[in-house]
Amino acid sequence: MDASKNTEIPAPELRQLAEQKAAAHQPGAESFTGEIDAKRLLHELQVHQIELEMQNEELRRTKEVLRTSEEQLRETLEAAESANIKMTRLLKVVAHEFRTPLGLLTFCTDLLNSHWDRLTIEKRTALNEHIQSAAYQLTNLISSVISFNKLGEDYPDRLTQPEDIGEICRTIAAEIETVRGNGQTFLVTIAADCGTAFLDKALFRRILENLLTNAFRFTPSDGTVSLCVRREEKQLCMEISDTGVGIPEEDHLLIFDAFFRGRNAIGHRGLGLGLSIVQDALSRFGGKITVNSKNGAGTTFRVEIPVGDFGQNKTQNSGERQCTQF
Repeated sequence: MDASKNTEIPAPELRQLAEQKAAAHQPGAESFTGEIDAKRLLHELQVHQIELEMQNEELRRTKEVLRTSEEQLRETLEAAESANIKMTRLLKVVAHEFRTPLGLLTFCTDLLNSHWDRLTIEKRTALNEHIQSAAYQLTNLISSVISFNKLGEDYPDRLTQPEDIGEICRTIAAEIETVRGNGQTFLVTIAADCGTAFLDKALFRRILENLLTNAFRFTPSDGTVSLCVRREEKQLCMEISDTGVGIPEEDHLLIFDAFFRGRNAIGHRGLGLGLSIVQDALSRFGGKITVNSKNGAGTTFRVEIPVGDFGQNKTQNSGERQCTQF
């Protein structure tokens, strides 16, 4: 008999081997290991899900940035195109409007240089007046273009100081009558209690100059232009009226658009910028403007500018409103 087949396993080792085999075949061992693997897998899935959500959120933000950039680019292109159209139109209008005063200047200066000795004093005076008129037209055109180019721009905050309302209005009125008057009757009424107010003098001048210029431009020599300035509570109110050609009612909503000229404005020079400049300046003041006009029946513009508390003139008598006319 083979001795190897009769070798016996010691009892302690046999017992240990039996315990190992029994433990390996216990029913809960495999399920416990599987539970651990499942939890690990679930955790990994949750981590991947969070990473995916973060990637999706980043993608969404990127798309939003791209969409915003696209909109901004489109708006910029549209604004540039619109500005280019306006500038092209402005250049055409300005080139057309410059022809007459430049031609007048050239003609008058050539005539004075070539025939000075043969011209009478009256003729020389008339030619000098033509030159002054042409120079004023050119200055007015340049001022209109500069003001138009500033429309819609951020206006720098500037320190204002108390301004004498009556003095400013009289000064501007006298200047406009001097260069634009053509025999019209000009009535200026300024309430004595207008006093002083903190305001931007340049913006205020821009408003009154353009309104008075239009009033004289569209009023015949036998007509009347009037300016009335008064205080109403904390508002500075101005009314600029004329007995000129008037504005057709169907044009009332368009007159503040740049370059718009009424259908009855044929024969009257201008760029069609004055009222758009007025409205822009008023918007910076927080003011407003209204118009009352009919075709052939004259025009009245009413301007209201909030200016807070007014300082009172020292010459005011007992608080009564006094008016000055000239």
